[in-house]
Amino acid sequence: MRTDELYRLSYDASLAVIKGVVPFISGDEDTRTRLFKAVREVPRIIAAEFVCDVEKMDAANIVRAAKMCREICVMLSYCREFDGQFVNGRMCSELIGSYGLIKNKLCEIVGADVFLVEEMKS
Repeated sequence: MRTDELYRLSYDASLAVIKGVVPFISGDEDTRTRLFKAVREVPRIIAAEFVCDVEKMDAANIVRAAKMCREICVMLSYCREFDGQFVNGRMCSELIGSYGLIKNKLCEIVGADVFLVEEMKS
């Protein structure tokens, strides 16, 4: 997957979450706010980091975006399970798949696993 395709996937997924999930989260303002902020941040990081050379890329930002994708997957899972009467469960499942793919591609680009990020700090 090329970086422009990765950006497009993250941007399209963020729009789907903002339009199709966030407005229908019932009563939990914290989840709504965190999800909204995270899905807006991922495409921004991808766009900012991939305009420069791969050698100049800040791996920590890419890992941060990958960690956000993992968190987004968890929040979407909660929305699917607990707000199923308001949120389209099938759409949430598709978005979880998209964010999982984005996370995996970001980890692949920097050669890291977000579960092993502590090694990058040292």
